Amino acid sequence: MLGTSLPFKYLLSGEGYGLPPRDELLIRLRDAGCSSIELRSVSPSTPPTEVIAAASHVWDAGMKITLHGSVKSASSAVSDIFDPISLLLKELHRNRNELIVVIHPIAGGAGDDTVAVNVEMLKALAAHISENRLRVRIALENNRRLPDGSEGDSMSLVLDAVNGTDNRAIGICFDMGHWFYRVKATNSGIPDMMPPKAFRRRIIHTHIHALDGLNTHFPLISPYELPLKRYIELMAYGYFGLYNLELDFPRFEGRCDPAKALLGSLKAIDAVLPRCARLYDDVRRNFIDRLKNACSIFGMHGSGTHMAVLQSSAYVFNTNGYGWAMDISLRSAAILTNAASLLPELFAKCRLMIISHSHADHFEEITVRRLASLPMKWLIPDFMVRQAKEYGISSDRIIAARAGRALVIGPLRITPFESHHFRADTGKGVREYGYRVRAARSPSMLFPADVRDYSTRGMEQLGYTDAIVGHVWLGDGNGTADSFAPYDSDMADFLLYFDARKIILGHLYEIGREDSGMWRREHAEHVKRIIQKRSPDTEVIIPSPGEIFRV
Repeated sequence: MLGTSLPFKYLLSGEGYGLPPRDELLIRLRDAGCSSIELRSVSPSTPPTEVIAAASHVWDAGMKITLHGSVKSASSAVSDIFDPISLLLKELHRNRNELIVVIHPIAGGAGDDTVAVNVEMLKALAAHISENRLRVRIALENNRRLPDGSEGDSMSLVLDAVNGTDNRAIGICFDMGHWFYRVKATNSGIPDMMPPKAFRRRIIHTHIHALDGLNTHFPLISPYELPLKRYIELMAYGYFGLYNLELDFPRFEGRCDPAKALLGSLKAIDAVLPRCARLYDDVRRNFIDRLKNACSIFGMHGSGTHMAVLQSSAYVFNTNGYGWAMDISLRSAAILTNAASLLPELFAKCRLMIISHSHADHFEEITVRRLASLPMKWLIPDFMVRQAKEYGISSDRIIAARAGRALVIGPLRITPFESHHFRADTGKGVREYGYRVRAARSPSMLFPADVRDYSTRGMEQLGYTDAIVGHVWLGDGNGTADSFAPYDSDMADFLLYFDARKIILGHLYEIGREDSGMWRREHAEHVKRIIQKRSPDTEVIIPSPGEIFRV
């Protein structure tokens, strides 16, 4: 989550720039929450042995690396970037790690179209990455000036070049300090003005530094300036990369201690990170272990039903030794981790996947395609069968669910029903099926899925259930509200209507949502208190991700 650039020469020699000895500083940075070091910068002539030597010091300290490269021309771009890191790439491939390489836009010759020249450069780099199946992404950085040294809008140049390349391996490095320089230099009068949304959607890396007047690369301490909190808040929920500090130590030599400025700046970034950014870091660190633990459920034996939550509203189960799952979707976890590659092995013993509706946190293409080759069956709402086939599920694996028609699959008797994803006031929403699941020697379970209308209209026939899984939703955009009325009370009444002995609350910490739209444990605890005040004998469970528990 937090990263910082360090001079390449310092990482090699271990001293200089007024900083403590390299190994001492790396440990201090790691202990302060810094997880990545950017090697800044690696020129085309740098020997590969020096690059791997510098990187090894960072790895030995328990951190990852990114790299700031340099390109001379479009025709030399591939060799400029990839020759110096040839040894580094072999090590990264062995450990299945991705490398972000930051570069500046380049200038063409007289009369050349600058955007076209940069598109040519980026396409050459993307082609090399694809042909060699490299785990590398290139981040084109907005600068203070245009590539020819003149003043101008490098922001639009970078966006046009990245859009013109249109390749997943190519994105943007948002240099906040350089953007702020542009805002100040043009006297816009709006110091916290943000780049357009189209630019923000393509960001895969950041450089962060403050300004001293119109001088860049200063630390995030007084009296230097940067509207950091505003910048991060507006980009954070859709951004999954590092918040990377980029200081130039000689620029403030003699004004403050470089190490204190570095550590203080990292602390300043950490202090303004929103919940969603902290969630992404938690996913990076812990999702794989939670996924593996949850999927061990498929190998369990014995009677009854066990359950685990993967994330938000993705569930795995074992009923009387029969492994099944519901609404498994990695979604953004596939960007933050290599979890997608593990799915075929971890779900090898899963016999059935149940899908409720088409939203990406319940049914998304990356996850489905990874699982489609397995021999398990898919219970798909009849109105989604075509989409399921388009995602790669063969017809012989699909069982079409129809509301009101009970199905027996393995030991499970499953009854689909029309659930309430459409909002009562606006009608906005999508069609979905909920499911009632029963089995011998196991509790009956009810899954209404994502409910936006807490009336029980049409659900009267479902009757009693032993356990119900409720998805926390307390109104659109209310994640940071002071009051959740009337949704909290309505949700409690809805869940209690089915007279279940156990209520399991999910739909928490959905990756990719802003804080105002993300439901968290404190929201579930709030609903739990209302339920237990009205029905003290009802057990309310708020599972932790990856935790297996007996229903």
